[in-house]
Amino acid sequence: MEGALGGVRRRWLLLAIALVLGSIAGVVFQQSESTASRTPEDPAEQMVLRLHDLPLGYYLLDFSEGAEQPFDCEELRPADPGLRLKSFVRRFAPRGCLGLYLRAYRIPGTASATVVGTGAMGAGSAEAAQIGLELAPNLLAKLAEERLEEVPPAQIVGDATRLFHWKHAPAFFHSTHLGSFLVWRSGNALAAVFASAGSLATSDRIVTELAERQQIHVANPTPYTRAERYSFEVGLDDPSLTLPVHWLGRNFDPGHGLPPIRLQSGGATTRPYLLPGQKLQLDYSRSVYLNSWTSRGWKRFLSTRGSRIMRTWHCTESTRIEIPGGHATVFAAQGRDFEICPDRPPKLFFAFAYLGGTVTAVNFVSCPRCEQVPWGPYNSLRGMKEVVRGLRLRPEPVYPGG
Repeated sequence: MEGALGGVRRRWLLLAIALVLGSIAGVVFQQSESTASRTPEDPAEQMVLRLHDLPLGYYLLDFSEGAEQPFDCEELRPADPGLRLKSFVRRFAPRGCLGLYLRAYRIPGTASATVVGTGAMGAGSAEAAQIGLELAPNLLAKLAEERLEEVPPAQIVGDATRLFHWKHAPAFFHSTHLGSFLVWRSGNALAAVFASAGSLATSDRIVTELAERQQIHVANPTPYTRAERYSFEVGLDDPSLTLPVHWLGRNFDPGHGLPPIRLQSGGATTRPYLLPGQKLQLDYSRSVYLNSWTSRGWKRFLSTRGSRIMRTWHCTESTRIEIPGGHATVFAAQGRDFEICPDRPPKLFFAFAYLGGTVTAVNFVSCPRCEQVPWGPYNSLRGMKEVVRGLRLRPEPVYPGG
């Protein structure tokens, strides 16, 4: 999601939350050569909170740096455990999974946390799960480096529930230093939810609601499929994004000798190297990039020096084609502005598509010698034509209550 959301700094989140929530759920996030590799269907992962349990606007933080399984699943191996915790680990060898969801934006009229954590552990027996629940305040105090306040839960989730307030949590993306942990036992399983919202009361309400949703998975575990974890469109549902979105869908397979591609990120973004006036960016695999403007913003962009790079070079050739809903211009450039055109095929291909009051640039870069040049299988005349012909309007998102 870095392309659409401006990037995520993970390390302090992992230190501040993953250790705390992870230990409650049977996980300590640490590197170890002896760590057993995860499996896509770890039993504990089948009991965590799913993306569809949350409101619009969240995405799953990838602990594995792009691997297929973004959850961290490990045996509980806390550093310097006390006698009781050491005995618990030695006797039951608990194992659990941890995940974090970050909020990219808030839907107006809904209360949501800036960050949501979820964890689950299969303890093997109700006795083990109960002991783990009893150890929860000690683990939280040790790992948060302060004694968390335990308060009565608003309602019981599962068989037994405990609620804790963290009043000095890290300020997640300019939110308050407040957060709530809800830890509960359900049969042989131990589960936990964390939320950091604008107040403890709001955080309490959110963790209670989310715990009830997670309890459905705890009671009836099912694999957390890749389709359920899909969040590459989260930026396209942002209510602040008012530009009509023309895209190639989640997956695009034009054939004609071109490989299929898939959406990797998308949304409004403010990264420094974006083109002036740009409202939207979509990144696809195999180096296919779509940048979009309103018609008015496009006129302003055309007045900039960067807009003239490549498209006005002496040896750049252009071809206008009709496409569904509008028209497009496909360009073939040599790589720089030669005075005498070289006797060789063009090196760079890009296109502008004019659709419904918007302009979408395909693989247009303002720095042809930089690393962002899209050297891929779609860097061809055929590739550009197939992309602009495949552009279509994405349905507008439907928000709760509207």
